[in-house]
Amino acid sequence: MDASNYKVRHGLRYVSKVLPVIAGVRHDECHEILVARIAACENEAVWPGLFDILFERGLSGVQFVIFNRHQVIQNAAMIAFVKTS
Repeated sequence: MDASNYKVRHGLRYVSKVLPVIAGVRHDECHEILVARIAACENEAVWPGLFDILFERGLSGVQFVIFNRHQVIQNAAMIAFVKTS
């Protein structure tokens, strides 16, 4: 899990947007992007929405989660994966 910041053209001006991405590793060791969405900012509301999408698609058997030390991601991951276990 991580997010990248971009400048995106919106009409006649450029605005800051964030692209949060969750990637996974399958049993055959192939990496794949599981979900990515453009958002206005990286806040407490963005990550839980992405986790909900994964759970709705049938995500199960999560063995470990890797993310940076960003507190927003840590909080969202702890809430999402504790409530589903």
